[in-house]
Amino acid sequence: MGCMRKCFIFGWCIPLVLFLISGFVRASDTLPLASGDWPPYTQNVPGDYGLTTEIVSAVIAEMGMHTEVQWLP
Repeated sequence: MGCMRKCFIFGWCIPLVLFLISGFVRASDTLPLASGDWPPYTQNVPGDYGLTTEIVSAVIAEMGMHTEVQWLP
């Protein structure tokens, strides 16, 4: 296969196909987060999940997504 043909396939065809099928792929509206218990930054206390967890959740909410925090030991 010639160099020009390889450049055409890898430079135009493959990115074009990926672009066209990307419209069919939908991202989830929920972003899963995993955290440990590190008060006061992040803690598993209902109503007060810590400063860092609240900031990250607020930024993700501004992006139009929801967070699902999983607490790990």
